[in-house]
Amino acid sequence: MPCQPAGFGIVMEQNGLRESDDDLRDIATQLNRFDGSLFPSRYNKYRGPPSRQLDEAWDRFTTNPWMIETAVVLNVSRHEVHRSGNNARLDTAVELDGENGGGYMATIEMFHQLHCLNLLRKWTFADYYQSIDPLWTMPNAHRREHTGALPDLFYWEVLETDAQRWMCYLLDHCIDMIRQALMCNGDTGLITFHWVRGISVPTPDFHTMHQCADPESVLQWAKDRAAPIVHEIRKTGGETELDGL
Repeated sequence: MPCQPAGFGIVMEQNGLRESDDDLRDIATQLNRFDGSLFPSRYNKYRGPPSRQLDEAWDRFTTNPWMIETAVVLNVSRHEVHRSGNNARLDTAVELDGENGGGYMATIEMFHQLHCLNLLRKWTFADYYQSIDPLWTMPNAHRREHTGALPDLFYWEVLETDAQRWMCYLLDHCIDMIRQALMCNGDTGLITFHWVRGISVPTPDFHTMHQCADPESVLQWAKDRAAPIVHEIRKTGGETELDGL
């Protein structure tokens, strides 16, 4: 049975958190046939060469005005953090002030996983994105605010700039986050092989049926429970800190 993150049980109302999972019923499910085509078509808005329309389709699930890593920032309670199983480091968790909605700062896994996949997509077209995407163009000082000093690992020491090394660390992180999500889910759906005209060997049919959460419904579910962020979130002094993540 595929694993289900404990955190998926977190449910929220706009002005606070509830202690039941009833609100998860707001997330619609649907029977989907995966698009397994080798070549992109005009019907798939997430594939193809870079364009404004393609970026907008991905950005809806991967960015917001306050962060470029997630679509929605949530504010969750201590109780909900405990229920998610992520309470071991609660003393260092970011607490939002009253103007930003209070509670602990959080997001959901789907947005981070799509952010990582989107970064890999952009890397495929690096010549296009490296001059316009903020992850490529941000100043080194801003990168250090996000990650601290870069470790000096031998397999990337040949790269010439901190920007190149930083992107490689980020991509390596993203590849492994996607790997862990796929292996955690352990999809046991069947892929059958077929004889196809013009091809002499068995060909897999990746157009498979799946019962899926509706991504638009997940996005709206999160937006309905978003923290009302009104100003930048930064350290003010005196916080308990982790040595690293």
